[in-house]
Amino acid sequence: MTREENNTVGVAAAVTGNERVLTFGADYQVVLSHRCAYTCGYCDFARTSSPHLPSVKQMQRHHSIAKKQGVDQITLTCGMGIDTNFDILSGIKYLGYKTWTDYLQILCDTVLTCNGKRRRPLLPILDCGGASLSDLCQIRPSCPILRVFLGSADDNLLHTKVHMYAPQKSLANSLKRLQMPGQIGIATITGIYVGIGESRKSWGVAARCVSQLHEKYGHIAMFSLVPFVPNPFSPMAMCLPPTDKDLVDAVKIVRKYLDPSIPLSVELFDRPHLMRQMVELGVSDIGCCHIGTNTMLNIFDSEELISSIQEELSGQRVVVKSRNQSLLHFIHNRKLPTHLLDSKAEVDLAILLEKIYHSAQQSPNCIA
Repeated sequence: MTREENNTVGVAAAVTGNERVLTFGADYQVVLSHRCAYTCGYCDFARTSSPHLPSVKQMQRHHSIAKKQGVDQITLTCGMGIDTNFDILSGIKYLGYKTWTDYLQILCDTVLTCNGKRRRPLLPILDCGGASLSDLCQIRPSCPILRVFLGSADDNLLHTKVHMYAPQKSLANSLKRLQMPGQIGIATITGIYVGIGESRKSWGVAARCVSQLHEKYGHIAMFSLVPFVPNPFSPMAMCLPPTDKDLVDAVKIVRKYLDPSIPLSVELFDRPHLMRQMVELGVSDIGCCHIGTNTMLNIFDSEELISSIQEELSGQRVVVKSRNQSLLHFIHNRKLPTHLLDSKAEVDLAILLEKIYHSAQQSPNCIA
């Protein structure tokens, strides 16, 4: 089976006969810290008080809450460039760890260990941008998926309040960060914002760049389009979100230039009236339903959510499912790049799969 066939079968979008599979993620977010070395115009991290770094015991409690709410993934997130921050270093030493990387690895291990005999294990998704290649090599045996968000492919935004104080958001730097997980074989979710002032041309540039990296490394599990939502504590608090037309146009352009084997996700829970049109345009995932964070919890009923989505898509022969099995399939069945075969990357991948499935009653080969 070729890599293209392998990535296409069982990923977030699949068409069987006349039936299309539409996936969504149910996410519980654990904010490790609001500290960040940079200030993006749409982000409020730098203006929000930061919580204490969660301990392993607290992480186990978060896993228990997430499991009861029926989520698929736990996203561990923080600001960028904080691995040398004095407060962060003090916090991890107080918890008994030498480095920031050691701390991130044990949190991922904690989530995987807490899964026990779950048929659908919760996946830890690491959203801590700026890690070096050596850091990623250390984390690799414990990290199923990284989230490395491009943000935008328009470098003109570096001269505006969007990325004026975030030089690491240049396209070249963003692609370097996105390339590193592919070099060592870590599955990665990426994407861009729509409506932060970027040019329409940049949508196609982002899709082409991501497709080129995926062709070389085969590590892109999903490409996500996130409509900009003004945050009241950010420099762009008074900016308007994108119109429905802007979002539809972005989907058309990205889907045109994006590798067909890469599932396209669009955050649509705030715009359910667009779901029908988006499915027709090739969207295969409708984003994440955020059940809450380590400071706030929303009531989440997965069956009610699925029913409401299917009602919205009535007549289109669409089956709505969790993205959990699709991501597990991608992690387990994708082929590593040639230069990683017979190397430590294969060993680390085997260790990771053992951690995911260590107590499962079913064979991982049964994943569909």
